[in-house]
Parts: sequence; C-alpha cells; structure tokens
Amino acid sequence: MITVGLLRTNNTAEFKRGSYQKVFCTGRPLERGSLLSEFRTYADVAAAMLQKLGVPQDAVVSVPAGPRNRGRTWGAALSLKETIAAQNLSVDGVNVVSMGPHARRTQLLFSRALGKKVPVGIISIDSRDYNARAWWKSSQGLKDVLGETVGYFNELLSP
Repeated sequence: MITVGLLRTNNTAEFKRGSYQKVFCTGRPLERGSLLSEFRTYADVAAAMLQKLGVPQDAVVSVPAGPRNRGRTWGAALSLKETIAAQNLSVDGVNVVSMGPHARRTQLLFSRALGKKVPVGIISIDSRDYNARAWWKSSQGLKDVLGETVGYFNELLSP
C-alpha cells in the first residue's frame, strides 16, 4: 500500500501500522516570498517533515503538483498517477490523507485518476479550526462542509 498526502499531524503511527512501502507527498508550488522558501512545493515541505518525524528517507517521495485546470486535488491525483507510471511501480492500493469534509471528494478524484485497478482508501484528519462533531456551530465548519458538499456533487456531474 502507498499513502499519499500532507500528514497534518506529528504522528507517524499510520505509516508504521500500515506496513507501507512508500509515502508520496503531494502539493502545489509554494507562494513567492513564503517563510518556507527553502522548499519549492508543499510536497517538499511534507516530505521533509515526515523524514524529521522518523519515516525513512528512502520511503518518502515528493510529488509536486503543477497547476491544472480542474483544481489542486485533481492536479495532485494526476501527478501521483504520472509518478507511479514513471517509476513503473506496481501498486496494490493507495490510502490518501485528507482534511475533514474534503476527504470524500479527495477519494473520488484520486479514484478517477488512478483507475479501477487501484483501490483508494481515505484517512480523514479532523480540522483543528472547529469541532468536527458539531461543525454547524462554527462559521468555518459551515463553510467547509457546505463548500465541500457542493464541490463533491460538482465532481460527480463532471466527466
């Protein structure tokens, strides 16, 4: 199995528990003038963070996602597909790490990009901005859940 995504936690237990061979970190380019300017992309930031947290260097792969017409998540999914093909990897399955309400759409887009032969699981991490069990009590929770619901249905209707 392969896990993908920016782990927004200081815990590498999932990597150890899941017996993963590789962790592919996806992410778009950093903005100019970023405080993280030693890195080119969010993928590079995530890869460096995981290595500092103890994931072996040879298991961590940075997969920068360039701009795509359809959005950041789709771009990350396509970049992963291209990386898997370029490295001629045999993939039994993928677990994608995503934030809260974005997880369902993330799973849909990675499933579409990787095809029917690659099962895509999702590991959803709760947002620190609001209580996920009472998201409707928070302005940010409302924005996230309603926005992702619309985004999910938009993706279902897209070819």
